[in-house]
Amino acid sequence: MAARTVFADQPGAPPPPAYPPQPYPAPAPPTYAPPPPYAYQPMLYNNGPRYMRYEEGQPIPPGYQLEQRMYGGMVIPGAVLFGVFYSIGALIAASSDPPRDANWLVLPVAGPWIMLSSTSDGVGRFFLISDGLVQAASVALLVFGIRGRQVLVRTDQASLTVTPMLVAGGSGSGAMLTARF
Repeated sequence: MAARTVFADQPGAPPPPAYPPQPYPAPAPPTYAPPPPYAYQPMLYNNGPRYMRYEEGQPIPPGYQLEQRMYGGMVIPGAVLFGVFYSIGALIAASSDPPRDANWLVLPVAGPWIMLSSTSDGVGRFFLISDGLVQAASVALLVFGIRGRQVLVRTDQASLTVTPMLVAGGSGSGAMLTARF
């Protein structure tokens, strides 16, 4: 009789052969030796931020001191805007043929508003109002920025400070460079 081929997925087929048992157990996970002890103790540093916000009545943490700082982001734009718009008004006042009321533009902030009372031209009034508003806003930026805020500054880091000063005898000015390590 001829041999018949039986496939594993046919009914009545014998079960597939089982895998032979492993002759050895599975390897254990590797173990590592503990690190050697250090011969020195690492120095502990105050890794806090260079600057911290300060609110009135808050205790000052060790390693920090309280300083008054300007808002540079308000002082610089305020000074530039005021300088540009005041210069435009002063140039208009200087270049006007009959002096009239244009001399009021030399007066900062209030000059455009005073001159507005004697101007009936719609375009002129628009520019005077714009000039007065920008000058007032830029002065407000300057005052608020120079007033600044109180911040906590770290004192345990190296720092370099440049301070303007008068030269001995009052004959000139100079700068003092202070470094702290």
